[in-house]
Amino acid sequence: MTHALFPYVSLIENHLRTFYPIDHAISANDYILDPYFSHDAVNNKRAAVVSIECEEGFQNIGIYFSQSLIEQHTRVTPQNLVTTMSLDSHCAIIEEISHFHLLAHRTQYDQPVTRLELETQAEIDKFLICATMLLEQTGDAHFHSLARCLYDNGLITDLAHRTIYEDANRFAANFWLNRIRGISSNTDLRSLRELRLTLHQMFLASFQEKLPFFEPQRRGLNAA
Repeated sequence: MTHALFPYVSLIENHLRTFYPIDHAISANDYILDPYFSHDAVNNKRAAVVSIECEEGFQNIGIYFSQSLIEQHTRVTPQNLVTTMSLDSHCAIIEEISHFHLLAHRTQYDQPVTRLELETQAEIDKFLICATMLLEQTGDAHFHSLARCLYDNGLITDLAHRTIYEDANRFAANFWLNRIRGISSNTDLRSLRELRLTLHQMFLASFQEKLPFFEPQRRGLNAA
């Protein structure tokens, strides 16, 4: 199956692999579902990672992007440019690729993962990927403006899990505000050795082990 989002998903994965121990043998593109896929888990959703029961009784993971999201992204993001208009669709797609790879890693090593951990990781990855792409596209990552857009103005539509999303948003905001303090907005996050090591360690850690990274008022990072 070909899919309009394949190139963009590959771009997201390439950026994520700079920071995380993601298995190169696992590609999210191999798990993207048809936009007209019908399943209770995707009803009325723009995007989701779903567990699908196969005929043999096994569970498989699928990544769903609605046709409306695909059309929105291709309409407002020529050449995948990150703008105020396109930020919403960028984040919706990044979120599910982030969910997929954390779930895949935990499944591979038979380790648990919570909804809060998945959402926190996705909130961190939205900033990480968008800032990296902004720097490549404009020469300026716009760290503080991006953080305000993502963490001050976020709209929570899943009211059933509102507390989880609010906590994830706050954890990610604290994490990034600690780390962008005092660094230039033309800094490439990939050049920050301490950040790369921190994200790598956090990806492998349990959620309890990650909590100290989400406390406010830690020092910023220096390029290395």
